[in-house]
Amino acid sequence: MGPEIFGPLVAAVGLGATLAGLIDFGSNSLSVREMAAKRMDLGGFGSRLSGKLLIGTAGLTLWAVTFFVFARDSFLWVAGPIAFSQLLGQSFVVPLRARGRTDLLAAATLIDRLTVACCFLVLHLMDFGPQHMLWVAMAAGPVVSASVTRWILARDQKPDLSWSVSVNPWRNAKHYGVSSAAVSAQSLDLTIMSLVGGASVAGVYGAVNRWTQPMSLLAAAFTTSTAPLVAKMGSWRTAWPLLKRSSMLIGGAVLLCVGVAVFSEPLVAVLVGSDFADSAAVLRILAVGTIGAVLNQPVAAFLQALGNERAVSFITTSGVGIQLMLVALLTWAMGSIGAALAFAVLQTIILTLLLVTIVVSRRRSLIVIGRHSRGVRGR
Repeated sequence: MGPEIFGPLVAAVGLGATLAGLIDFGSNSLSVREMAAKRMDLGGFGSRLSGKLLIGTAGLTLWAVTFFVFARDSFLWVAGPIAFSQLLGQSFVVPLRARGRTDLLAAATLIDRLTVACCFLVLHLMDFGPQHMLWVAMAAGPVVSASVTRWILARDQKPDLSWSVSVNPWRNAKHYGVSSAAVSAQSLDLTIMSLVGGASVAGVYGAVNRWTQPMSLLAAAFTTSTAPLVAKMGSWRTAWPLLKRSSMLIGGAVLLCVGVAVFSEPLVAVLVGSDFADSAAVLRILAVGTIGAVLNQPVAAFLQALGNERAVSFITTSGVGIQLMLVALLTWAMGSIGAALAFAVLQTIILTLLLVTIVVSRRRSLIVIGRHSRGVRGR
């Protein structure tokens, strides 16, 4: 399967990830914070989850059927099952994230990845069409992981899926939702590249753009286990002693990024062959840009956990919007290299703005504390 076929397929898979993020609209992240702070119980989460899954299933079914009937060759219909599986997988680990159960979260992620690999191998041995093996395997992984999580890993924290018309699944998730939708919209880069640069350009980029996922998974493991602690503790200072040891995950992710950047050419030659030789330069730039993405994850999550979700929402949304515009412009001018540069530059800018937000928020806290102390002395 060459870049011409691979490009539209990975673009549809990326679109599926975007749809999943739009349907969730930050409700999972909000639920993690509220459950960690003991402001939401399993019953409340179950009611929200039921409504979201019901509405999401109806919408994604309509999407898949419509594009399968009227635009089957575009592969846009594939985004439907991909979005549903990701929505399911991300939702059922919320109780584990809220409790900080990194061991069970790691097990759920491992089950997901092993299912994808095994499914892909079985379909390959069955001579299944190469254009369908990828999306079927990627859709199967989160579904199996969600099933195992609900019935085995989190059986003592299993929410009751009882839907009520009066429960809004996205209540109070506005700022979380905007940030989540913006992050999900990053997956539209492949779709934009297909439109601007053609299937071959998207295929060269899509062949390696997911190779930085292991580094992102390490950052996600650290973030999902520690963000609830930050929300519970209420400040950076009190939470840091509990975060210090697990911060090695971030260091490991950064080192992996450096290694991939250095050895990008032999990695591409061995794993995908000479047809994708141009992907080596793309992978190198993506690996460097992922260093910023790895650091952005926990910084943004900690700011949200401490009540700064509005600032994070603005930074993330504006950053991703600029990135996608740059993807279109630089793809037209430089091909797949341009899209990789857009990713790397914007991740660095977003990280800088998040760090500035930390400094500003800490200064405001000190000013408030100082005023309070003077008021007490004055009495």
